[in-house]
Amino acid sequence: MDNGMIEPSYLRTMQSRLRRRVIFMVPKSPSTTPDGFHFNWGCCFTKSDNKKQLGYVFGSLHEEYLRDLTAKVSEIASIFQAERTLVMGYSMGGFGAFQLGSMAPDVFDVVVSVAGYGVGTLEPQGEMYDAPQPQAGERFEKFLQQVASRLSVVPVVLAMHSRKDSMSSFRDVNAIIRHVQEVSLKKGSENIVQLLEVPDEKADSDRGRKKKNKSGHHYFNYTLLDDTSDDFFWSKLQGFLRIAAPRLELQTVSFDSIARFGTSNTGKPVCAKCGPWWKARVEERDETSVRIPQSLWAGMSQRYSPY
Repeated sequence: MDNGMIEPSYLRTMQSRLRRRVIFMVPKSPSTTPDGFHFNWGCCFTKSDNKKQLGYVFGSLHEEYLRDLTAKVSEIASIFQAERTLVMGYSMGGFGAFQLGSMAPDVFDVVVSVAGYGVGTLEPQGEMYDAPQPQAGERFEKFLQQVASRLSVVPVVLAMHSRKDSMSSFRDVNAIIRHVQEVSLKKGSENIVQLLEVPDEKADSDRGRKKKNKSGHHYFNYTLLDDTSDDFFWSKLQGFLRIAAPRLELQTVSFDSIARFGTSNTGKPVCAKCGPWWKARVEERDETSVRIPQSLWAGMSQRYSPY
């Protein structure tokens, strides 16, 4: 969200709205590299690519970064034996949620993009982003075919967006959701793919925003935190989770291959509450296993390899 921290109180509120025990992983979008690459999550671009803030149009997806991050998500989900794994983000984070979900669709049960976008755009030149056409449209179509199509494997794909949003294109997100729906239909998939449209009067409803700033992009509280979010989003998500199919088949691997995670330099678990649980799991490692997606083991870098 906004390329910075998310308040811990926001996470507590979202956990209470979800009404489940939740392990939050809150990564940061990568910093600029010494060789001059900037990142919007997995979308990397140079300074020249980003003229008029169009890095998201002319950048490219950094597969190594996305592979490593989704591998770490999978590792953490397996350690905690997560019943469900979700990726969620707002604005640039919504862009990132689409990227992560498509990079490793068998890792996630749910992809939620709020006020997000994709690579390229369908917006006409001279409007909204003033991105050059047809180049921007061609990049967007490529994004649909190579990235959005893979989201059809995820059991639940949701987007929340306002038509009045002038910072992230409703047109583009609507096209992404429609494309995922079409691919899902062709595959005979029973996944849930929906666009939840934010009412116009709520497009600038976030507290603390100046009235003159009418970008239509400020509905974080309405969709995720306020009491309105229960009916608009969280109750629907809970219902979807009750009926959605589980993630794809996972490979069983020895628990001791990832037992290093979560320990301090003393070898003890970082979280005291997990101490007895962790000790019992390690003692039972000859009989206990965790499940990691097969496709991720094939693509993991050496530092994640159990061998």
